[in-house]
Amino acid sequence: MAISKEEYAQQVKQLKARLDAGECEQCPCTKTKCHWHGNCRDCVRIHRINGHHLPQCMQPIIEPHVQALAAAAELLTTPKPPKPDDYYTHAHGPLSDK
Repeated sequence: MAISKEEYAQQVKQLKARLDAGECEQCPCTKTKCHWHGNCRDCVRIHRINGHHLPQCMQPIIEPHVQALAAAAELLTTPKPPKPDDYYTHAHGPLSDK
């Protein structure tokens, strides 16, 4: 059943309060050398544009759901290997704001 307008308004109010309290201000992504580290809005937009995968910081959110779905389909899931740090260093040259 869908939630009421009042329940939705309460959820929005609670989310705003959590944001105002500074919750989740720091970028949780471990890829600190990424050009978009700390700019979550652009990072998510870029991942949506590319359509390849979720940002690394969001993968733990859906991992249990994907594993449950894979188990139901009798598939195996393995984590994607991370890019080496030098990939990010190399990308900073062409992407620099100079």
